[in-house]
Amino acid sequence: MLFLKMVALLGENPYNNRQEPDERNYLRGNKMDIKVRENELKRKMKIPPLGQRIVKTGVAVLLCLLIHMVRGYRGIVSESCVAAIICMQPFRRDVMRQSIDRVIGTLLGAFWGLLFLQILKIVPSVSRYMVLVYMLMAAGVMVTLYSTVVLKRSNTAALAAIVFLSIVVDF
Repeated sequence: MLFLKMVALLGENPYNNRQEPDERNYLRGNKMDIKVRENELKRKMKIPPLGQRIVKTGVAVLLCLLIHMVRGYRGIVSESCVAAIICMQPFRRDVMRQSIDRVIGTLLGAFWGLLFLQILKIVPSVSRYMVLVYMLMAAGVMVTLYSTVVLKRSNTAALAAIVFLSIVVDF
């Protein structure tokens, strides 16, 4: 009802307002629309230049792989490559901070992982019950994460937990 009153005030019926377009204007309008769309697509699809962070990350991964080769293919190269990718940041100061955090996280995870393995060595009967071992591993992750909070290094928590699990699960 309100719609009909508004239409009456405007004096037009929007449903009967169909005018046949002039064919030249219609074609010109379509060509303009196509050019506008082409320009928008070109702008959206512009390929960005290869940034320094990408190059630095590639070089870091290459160095990890070469060191792995020189060492006689010992160790797990994927972990060092992942660490290199995670540590690479856009600015030098960020790289240093991330690298220091990585070292601290690695040391914390290694400490708790080795302590966990020593406890399993002292109490070998625990190893017969894998559910208990898994429960202890989960508790070890919790202890590792909590130690990062106590040391006010919570930004190293994820890496510390990953290192802990890498040690205790793979052993």
